[in-house]
Amino acid sequence: MSTPQLFDLGAPLDTGLLVLEASAGTGKTFAVAGLATRWIAERGIKASELCIVTFSTAATAELRKRVRDRIVEAAEFLEELAPNDTAPDSTTDSVLVALASNIGERGNRIANLRLAVADFDAATISTIHGFCNRVLASGGESVDGAINDDNSDITELVVDELIRRYGSTGKLPSNNLTVKKLVAVVNLRVKMPHAQMWKLSRTEGAKKPGLYGWGGKSDLTPAQFEQANAMDEIALLVDELVALVHARRVVNRVRTYDSLLTDTQLLLSGPKAPVVIDGLRSWYRVVLLDEFQDTDRVQWDIFERAFVRDNPVLSGGTGRPDVIGLVGDPKQSIYRFRSAELSAYLTARKYADDNGGTTATLGINWRSDKAVLTGLDHLFHDYSFGDARVAFQSVEPSPDHNEARISNAGECAVEIRCLPFSDVPAGLVDAKSGHVKRGKENKIPNAPLVDLAIKDLVGQVLSLLSSARLHDKPDSGEEGREVDPSDIGIIVRSNRHADLIADALAEAGVPCARSASDSVLNSAAAEQWRVLLEALERPASEARIRSLCHTWFIGDDLASIAAMTDTQLEATIETVRNWAQSLVDGGLPSLMATLRRAGLLERVLSLPGGERDLTDLDHIVELMQSLTGGRPTAASALRAVFAELSNMGGADDDGVASELLARRIDRDDDTVKIMTVHKAKGLEFSIVLCPLLWGALPNRQGTGHAHDESRDTRLIDTFQLLGANSRGVPFQLVEKSDKAERLAESDRMLYVALTRAKHRLVVWWTAADNDSYSVALGRVMSHAIGAGGSPADVTVLAERSNGSIARREVTENVVLASWSGTKPSSEVLAVSSAPFPMPTRWKSWSFSSISSGASSRSEQLAVVEDALLADDVEIRGGVGDDHDDAIDVEVVNAALADTVDTSTDTTVNRSLVDAPAGTAFGLLVHEVFEVIDFTPRDDRTESVTTICAQNLNYRPMTIEPGVLASGIDRALSSPLGGPVGTLALESIDNDHRLNELRFEFPLGAINAAQIAQTVVDAWPEGNPLHNWFVRASEGALSINVEGMLNGSIDLIASTELDGIDTYWVADYKTNRLTNSVYDSESLTRAMEHHGYGLQALLYTVALHRYLRWRLASKGYDPATQLRGAAYLFVRGMAGSKGPEGHGVFWWQPPFAVIEAVDQLLAPGVSP
Repeated sequence: MSTPQLFDLGAPLDTGLLVLEASAGTGKTFAVAGLATRWIAERGIKASELCIVTFSTAATAELRKRVRDRIVEAAEFLEELAPNDTAPDSTTDSVLVALASNIGERGNRIANLRLAVADFDAATISTIHGFCNRVLASGGESVDGAINDDNSDITELVVDELIRRYGSTGKLPSNNLTVKKLVAVVNLRVKMPHAQMWKLSRTEGAKKPGLYGWGGKSDLTPAQFEQANAMDEIALLVDELVALVHARRVVNRVRTYDSLLTDTQLLLSGPKAPVVIDGLRSWYRVVLLDEFQDTDRVQWDIFERAFVRDNPVLSGGTGRPDVIGLVGDPKQSIYRFRSAELSAYLTARKYADDNGGTTATLGINWRSDKAVLTGLDHLFHDYSFGDARVAFQSVEPSPDHNEARISNAGECAVEIRCLPFSDVPAGLVDAKSGHVKRGKENKIPNAPLVDLAIKDLVGQVLSLLSSARLHDKPDSGEEGREVDPSDIGIIVRSNRHADLIADALAEAGVPCARSASDSVLNSAAAEQWRVLLEALERPASEARIRSLCHTWFIGDDLASIAAMTDTQLEATIETVRNWAQSLVDGGLPSLMATLRRAGLLERVLSLPGGERDLTDLDHIVELMQSLTGGRPTAASALRAVFAELSNMGGADDDGVASELLARRIDRDDDTVKIMTVHKAKGLEFSIVLCPLLWGALPNRQGTGHAHDESRDTRLIDTFQLLGANSRGVPFQLVEKSDKAERLAESDRMLYVALTRAKHRLVVWWTAADNDSYSVALGRVMSHAIGAGGSPADVTVLAERSNGSIARREVTENVVLASWSGTKPSSEVLAVSSAPFPMPTRWKSWSFSSISSGASSRSEQLAVVEDALLADDVEIRGGVGDDHDDAIDVEVVNAALADTVDTSTDTTVNRSLVDAPAGTAFGLLVHEVFEVIDFTPRDDRTESVTTICAQNLNYRPMTIEPGVLASGIDRALSSPLGGPVGTLALESIDNDHRLNELRFEFPLGAINAAQIAQTVVDAWPEGNPLHNWFVRASEGALSINVEGMLNGSIDLIASTELDGIDTYWVADYKTNRLTNSVYDSESLTRAMEHHGYGLQALLYTVALHRYLRWRLASKGYDPATQLRGAAYLFVRGMAGSKGPEGHGVFWWQPPFAVIEAVDQLLAPGVSP
């Protein structure tokens, strides 16, 4: 494998496969953003041709912002340059210098950058799961369903299968095999689809000499032979269980995050692969994979197939994408517990080396002072992190970091504080080496040393806050500023250590915040929620109410609960009943408002660690809110949601939860930050303190697994499931390899922790463990000290460091004071005035905000009242994202009741004509239409009735599920008329519909009346809403708008007309019209009254932009394929026997109208 060359971000752009290794602090994200900016400016790639995939949702949001800011910065820089300035003195930024070097191309580069900014939302910057969603959609796979990581189905399946197989005999392959163990290994195997269960059978090649160091089963003792057979049986059982899990999830249409990846891999290796891959390569010219060290074999296979394999650019030819960049740092590969495989990274790097790719590294550290980097060099020089191909690389400091930017903090930037061995029994310390002798019998308790290390840590924090100073320009002689608590980061390995340190700092008066990596579902707040939900479900249960009284939600002590009278108990029961009713009436938001009014915040914050608990409480609320959508719900349903969250899994075997469930930082003000290594990755602090990294690696939890070089695959340790001991070489294969991988990852975790420091790094150390070499810090220091030294010889290390590392002894007589902090100013604060006029019209706009902004709600209500007197009203009931200004029609339902004709009129939907009006009913109908299958089948009515019943459970309404389902069924079978003639919604299958398409795009600075005027000018005749657009252009729609335009389209349908694939917008309306008349004239009045013409126009423009993007390579012709908008007034859609197009209003503007408005909304951007 080749030695990486230094990467120059300002060098001429190269095509092909690039592996870019970015050591900590070298500006990985800066490089990704710089590469994207240069390709856009110099090669003219469009934003839509850019694909960047990264690890987490948070990283995606940051990366999207950084890339866009970089593009904007580059455009502004070029615009401000003097015409002939090719080597600007104003910057040393290699990207900006490269962009400025070609004067002749400067205008084009500015235009390219500005176009990319305007169209930036078209860029694909997403997580791997978001990318896979798009790939599956491009292959015609359904991606509408929610991702469900509930693993409870695995437990159920394992139990069922064990009973089926072994229920009659009761004899399992091993007496030590339990359901818990089997569920865990099946779950692991599902999460690692590229892995194999380790078998010793002859058919697996175990008899090959030298493969395991033995000759085969015939060489085993009888007991070992039985163990080998049991292993094989368990391995086959697990494989079959995994197959059953996949089969059941396919049948139930359940997709998990793991299956999202494997489904994509199957698509790219199946019969559709050529078409899908051609599509992907035609879309993207630049593909950058960030945090590539955290990938796995499946993800690498996806990208290798999609973009790399057989791509001519790898051999110097022309192909797409032009460049594929794999960006990461193998020294920071610490997500093995999430199936990340360092071997996948190394495989990709070897692929690049063998196929004409380039492997390069970033050579300048932009984070740390030179003194810190020098100290790290002495610790890690030539150190390998589990593989000779993953070695430490020295980096140079940036010019701004040559001088130390901290003073009064200690003579050396890196300090190792040595804990004493006073608690070690006499005779256990080796006289020569100074460390504790090896052997289990010599192991001593760590607790006293942990306490001392934390006490000394608090003293160091107090000292830094009181005396140290930070300097922006250290060579200018400036005094600098005091160290603030937020300048300090404390990095630990476990959540328990974080809690201990937080308590100690709080006792000393130092504000601190914890960012733990364990699951919020394992927190005290989760238990509080469990008790509350049980009480809300059954408020009449005295036992549940008494349990609730002792929670944060009520706050009674045990004595008060024991002395509670019947009257007090009844009052509490009534209170809880009211809480449950607020949940039914208004969902979680209503319940939380009720709980806060009852003093929840004050009670929680008055407790020790209250900020932590309140953060966890709110986190759980947010999780449940995301699953309920904030809808009204019953306590039993919410309890089921909470159980579903719990089944998604808490922390993994290493105590680290998923991004969704990991506990959040509890304060974001000026506090010392305490976090685990996984949480600290990607962050930086002026001062980093690592007090407890000297502990031994914890015992393995869960099932072991390791990469087998001979098979080039990952093996899962089947032998571990036997719960047996064996000294036979073959049985220890995976166990030993697993331990080696865990040790190597602990080395990489140490590297991550120590490289967060900008100006000062302090590490605590003791060799009081029975085997210091089992600790990453011990191994690194032993390496740094050299042959013949021991990890206890810190003095030797300090002496060899040329003054970059200091050794300090920790004494047991540490005296702590309390930190008073900076006293708040008593000065009365005055209201600041804005230095410039604040823009009032730049915001996120929608159809409803534009229309409601142009006319007040009071005016709308007056119109309704006048129309009621004239017996001529259309009251709005339909809602959606753009319908937040809906009038509450319940207040006029009584007036409407006398005007509604509920006879046997065949021109109305008799099942819905008397259905409730209002926002709630509109939401109900929208949700049903969104999830049902339109197409006719024997069980459609039954299926729709079930869905209606489910929705009515949390949205009580005076309509029976069967009646609502009958009305929906009539609407589905009604001929739509217009361009589609007798076609009904039931003719549109799931592959030809898109539900709730959300859109957001830039909106130029215009007056909304200009939109109407554009329609009037471009469509002077034949517009059924012409009169409304004329009134709107003359001032009825006068409102200045600018910012972003957003909305959600109920339905986009694709139908074949005259051999052409056409596309149109549909919007569901539940309006009750006067006398239940839904003919053309009445629908036109309703459209004009509510300004739906504007909505139809904006939605059609959004559809045009979507089709222009998705169908660009297929010859999209909007003049023939774009067929306008259909407004479906479902109360007037009478079924298959009703008149064609009855209850449906079609608005079909000529394409010239859409084109003109498209250009108006984003002036200066080419459509």
